[in-house]
Amino acid sequence: MAFPHLVSAPELPALEGDLSACPSADVYTLLSTLGLSGRLEFVRALDSHQEERVEMTVRRGCLTSAQTSGTRTYLGELLVRQYGVSIEAVIDGLKRQSLAKRSGRVPQRLGQLLLDSRQVSADVLRRALEEAVVRLALPVLAWDDGRFSFWSEGSGLCELIAEPADLVRPDVRLEELIGQSPAGLVDAAQAAVSKLAAAAGVEVAAPATGPGGTGHRRALIVAAAIAALVLAVLVRLALRRRQRT
Repeated sequence: MAFPHLVSAPELPALEGDLSACPSADVYTLLSTLGLSGRLEFVRALDSHQEERVEMTVRRGCLTSAQTSGTRTYLGELLVRQYGVSIEAVIDGLKRQSLAKRSGRVPQRLGQLLLDSRQVSADVLRRALEEAVVRLALPVLAWDDGRFSFWSEGSGLCELIAEPADLVRPDVRLEELIGQSPAGLVDAAQAAVSKLAAAAGVEVAAPATGPGGTGHRRALIVAAAIAALVLAVLVRLALRRRQRT
């Protein structure tokens, strides 16, 4: 029979919990507000045999890297598809990385290789890196279940690697991610509906959602409310024009 093994204090996460009790948005808010640095990990079960894991590096409340055990869009693919970098330049960079590994050297990051060879500017590279991080960190806000763990910088398990000061890295503020989440966008849409309704003199009932409602369902309800509001405003304007004539 296997017994639990002793775990030294430095290996224990500084924070951990269940997402059903502490949603990821609250975790992001806490790390951002306190300006913490370290490694953040989210894990959830996909089925009885498979789980999804997303790991992020946090520096002073901002995300600087992210990786996942699931499917992802790699930086090279993103640069070619969205930022106009040639596929030949990306392939050349990947070959140089592979050669460095075979030679026993630590390969440079692909983005840095492309930057050094002037295939991409620092601004474009930073935007691409930030988009890659957001693509992994944003969907976690929609997770209804799973667990999170955070190891603070200097805990012994999560020593952040020292990197050159001029290294181009993403800098995604965690509180901005919350605003981009489906719930955040829906709340913003609801606020806009309320303001437009007040300005137009139209009364629109707030969409009611039960505890089991999803962000997608709320978005559909808000979209319907916006459509109803626009229709009501158009009708009111048409009536005013008719009264003037």
